[in-house]
Amino acid sequence: MWLLAPRDLGRRDRSALVLFGSTALPLVVAITTLGVQDGAGARVRISEEEAW
Repeated sequence: MWLLAPRDLGRRDRSALVLFGSTALPLVVAITTLGVQDGAGARVRISEEEAW
């Protein structure tokens, strides 16, 4: 992640970006898991099928 950050960012901003990037994926996985366990994904798929 550090190597992909824009070169014009300072060290502090790059560190913040790395911290955000490293914590974002686990949060997305946790929120998605909770939604799937709650059945929210099924409701979304049904509404998408009704739209067609």
